[in-house]
Amino acid sequence: MMASQSIRRRLTVLTVIISFLVVISAMCIFIINHIHTYKNSLVNNLASVGRLVEANVRAPLLFHDNVASTEVLASLGSIETIKYAAIYDLEENLFSEYGESAPWINQQILNNPQGAFEGEQWRELSSREKGLFSSITQLIPNRTLVIGFPISMDQERLGLLYIGADTQVLSSQLIWFLWLSFCVLIATLFLSYMLANKFFGGLAKPLFSLTKHMREISANNVYLSADIPHENNEIGELIEGFNILIGTIKSRDDKLISHRLDLESRTQELSIANQSLESSHQEMERAMTSAESASRAKGDFLATMSHEIRTPLNGVLGMAQIMADTQLDNDQAYYVDTIQKSGNILLGLINDILDFSKIEAGMMELEQLNFDLVELVEDAAVLFSEEAKSKNLKLICCAPIGLQDYIVGDANRLRQVIINLLGNAIKFTSQGEVSLYCEVVSTANGFASIEIKVADTGVGISEDGKRKIFESFTQADSTTTRTYGGTGLGLSISQRIIQLMSGEIQLESKLGMGSTFSVLFSLPLGRPLKPVDEKLSNQPEMIHLENIFQGKSALIVEDIVTNQKVATLMLEKLGLSVRVANNGQEGVEMFSNYLPDLIMMDCQMPVMDGYEATVQIRNIEKAKVLNRTPIVALTANALQEDREKCLAIGMDGYLSKPFEFSGFRKVVLEHLEKNFDIEAANAEFFKAAVHEQTSCFDPEVVSTLKSICNDEEIYQSVIDAYLSEGIKIVSSIETAMIEKNCSAIATAAHALKSSSMNIGAMVLGRQLAALEIAAKQENFNSLDSFVAGVVHEYQAVIAELNI
Repeated sequence: MMASQSIRRRLTVLTVIISFLVVISAMCIFIINHIHTYKNSLVNNLASVGRLVEANVRAPLLFHDNVASTEVLASLGSIETIKYAAIYDLEENLFSEYGESAPWINQQILNNPQGAFEGEQWRELSSREKGLFSSITQLIPNRTLVIGFPISMDQERLGLLYIGADTQVLSSQLIWFLWLSFCVLIATLFLSYMLANKFFGGLAKPLFSLTKHMREISANNVYLSADIPHENNEIGELIEGFNILIGTIKSRDDKLISHRLDLESRTQELSIANQSLESSHQEMERAMTSAESASRAKGDFLATMSHEIRTPLNGVLGMAQIMADTQLDNDQAYYVDTIQKSGNILLGLINDILDFSKIEAGMMELEQLNFDLVELVEDAAVLFSEEAKSKNLKLICCAPIGLQDYIVGDANRLRQVIINLLGNAIKFTSQGEVSLYCEVVSTANGFASIEIKVADTGVGISEDGKRKIFESFTQADSTTTRTYGGTGLGLSISQRIIQLMSGEIQLESKLGMGSTFSVLFSLPLGRPLKPVDEKLSNQPEMIHLENIFQGKSALIVEDIVTNQKVATLMLEKLGLSVRVANNGQEGVEMFSNYLPDLIMMDCQMPVMDGYEATVQIRNIEKAKVLNRTPIVALTANALQEDREKCLAIGMDGYLSKPFEFSGFRKVVLEHLEKNFDIEAANAEFFKAAVHEQTSCFDPEVVSTLKSICNDEEIYQSVIDAYLSEGIKIVSSIETAMIEKNCSAIATAAHALKSSSMNIGAMVLGRQLAALEIAAKQENFNSLDSFVAGVVHEYQAVIAELNI
C-alpha cells in the first residue's frame, strides 16, 4: 500500500505544481501586458496634451508673461488624470505651475532634467538640442507619471514643460486583478489535485500489485507468474514482460542448480589436482632456484678461475716473449718456443671456456664497427701459414678483392670463427691442402650476403660424428681428443657466433675424404674502402721508440712481482722510464709526486684496488687543474662487463692478461700519441739530424738485416725494393701536403716508417713517425717542417745507400 500511495502522491504533487506554474505564468503575463498597455495609453494622452500646452505657452514664456502661462496651465484642471504641470525657463528656474507640487517632486525633476524621452516627441528635437534638453519620463513614488517637453519656437529653445499624471487608477486595477488571480489559482490547484488523485490512484493500483508479487517471490523463492488485472497499455506491457522474465529466470535457475551440483563434483576433483600441481610447482621452483644458483656459481667460478689462471700465465707468456728477443742457442730457443705455444694453447682454452659461458648465459654481444673483409680473411690465413708449412700442407686463400665497401659487424668474432675453422682443418689434415674461400654472393639494400668456406683433405667426419660435431665439449669420436687434442668447444662457439649474426654453418664431409665447412651470413655495408693505391704495404715494424717517446715516463701499479717485471721490461723496451707501485695507495701517492705520462693500472690489489685509485687520481687532476693522464687497465678479468666497468670508472683503455707485446705496444702508442708534443719532437729531431747524426743508419740494425738475408744479393734486392717504394711514397706525401690531405699523409708516413726502420734508417723512421702523429692530429702548423725534414732525410738516406 505504501508503494502505490507514494507513486500516486508524487504524480499528484507533480500535477499540482505544473498547474500552479501555468496559472502564475499566465497571471504575470497578463499583469505585465496590462501595465504596459495602460502606461502607453497614459503616455500618449499626456503627449497629446503636452503638445497642445507647449504651443500655447510659447508666447507667454517668450514675453515672460507669468500670469498668461499660469492660466494656460490652469486649463488642465478639466482633465481628471493630470495632477501637476510646471514650466521652467532656460536657467531651470520655475516659471509657472499648476496643481500640488511637492518639493521632493521639484527636486527630483531638477536632479535629472535630461533623462530619457519617451515617444515620438524625441524626434521633434533638433540635433543641437538633444545634448542639452532631453525629455524625462519617470514614475514618481507618489504614483505620478511625469513627462517633460522642450518648449521652442523657430528652432530656438525657450524652456521646459513638465506634466504629471495620476497612476492611482492603475494601482487599483492591479490590486483587483491580483485578488481575482489568487482566487482563480486556489480553485485551479484544488481542482487539479482532485482530478490527479483520482486518475493516478487507478494507475498505481496494478503497480502496487506487481510490487507485492515481486516481494513474495523474493521472500519464498517461488517463481510464479503475476495474475494482475490490467489494461492494454504500458503498464500492461510491463506486467507481461515481468511474467516472461520470471519464466526465464525459473528455467535458468533450474539449470544453475544442475550445474552447481556438477561444479561441486568437478571442484572437488580440481582441488585434488591443484594440490598435486602446487606440490609440483614448489618442486620446480626449488629446482629453478638451485639451477640459477648453480649457474651463478659456475659463472663466478669461471670468472675467478680465469683471473687466477691469467695472472700467472701473464708472467709465463710475457717472460717467454721477452726471453725470445734475447740471444738464445738452438735448444734454448726451442724451449722458449715450446713454452709460448703451450701457454697460448692454455690461453685459447681459457678464452673458449669464457666465450662458451657468455653464450650460455646470453651475455655475448656483437660489436657493430666498420672493417675490411678482405684484410680480415687474409690476416687469418697468415696466422696459419707457418703451421701449414711445417706440415707440408698447401694453404690456399681466396678473398673477394673486388669488394669496394667496408663491412659493418664484429670483426673480432668473425675472425675467431675463421681461425677456429682453419685451425681444425690444419689440425686434422696430414697431407694435401687446406683452402679458405670468401665470396660476396650479392649486395642489395645496403647488405652483403657473404659465404666463407674452409675445405681440407683431412680425415673427414662420419655420419654419426656430423650429428654431434657442433655440440659442446664433443668431438667426432672418442679417439679425437687423444690423437689431436682440443676441448670440443671451438665449433660450438663458432656456430653460436654465426647464429648471433643471423647466419648458419653447414658441413659436408665423408670419412677419409676431407671436410668442407660453409658459413653463410649477411651484414650491412659500411663506408667505401680507401683506393687501392692508398692501401700501402703494412710490413712488421722494428721496435725503436726511443719510433719518438724519448723522455716519456710510465707508472706501473701492480701487486704481482712477475707482472711488474714483465710490464717494466716491455715499457723500457719501448723507450719509457718506469716506476712501480705495489698497490693502489702507493700508486696515488707516486702519481702526485711523479706525474707520469702513462699509468698501467691493475684492478685487483690489496690495500686499495685499481678502481678506487683511478677515482682518486682523477680527483687530484681536477683539484690541481692537471692534464688528464692516460690510465690503462691491466686485469685478468676478461668479461665485457669488466671492460665497461674500467671505462666507466675513469680509465682510458683496457688490456686483458696475459697480453702479448704487440697488443701492449699498440695500447701504449695509442695513448701516448694523444699527448704527443709535436713541436718538441720536431725541434729534437732536427737537432739530432744537424748536430749529432754521423750516419743515416743504425749499424746494429743493418748488421742484423744482413745476417737475416745471409746473402749480399738478397740484401741488395731488399734495398732496391725500399728505394723503389720510397720514391713513390715520398712523392705521395708531397702531393698530399699540397692537397692538405692529412689522412693520406698519415697512411704514407706509416708505410715508409716501417720499411725505413727495417733497413736501419732510424732517424728517418722517427721523423716519419712524428709526421704520422702530426697528420693524425691535423697539426697543420708542424706539417710543413716535418715534411721538409722527411724529404731532406730521405735524400740523405738515398745518397748514403748509393755510396
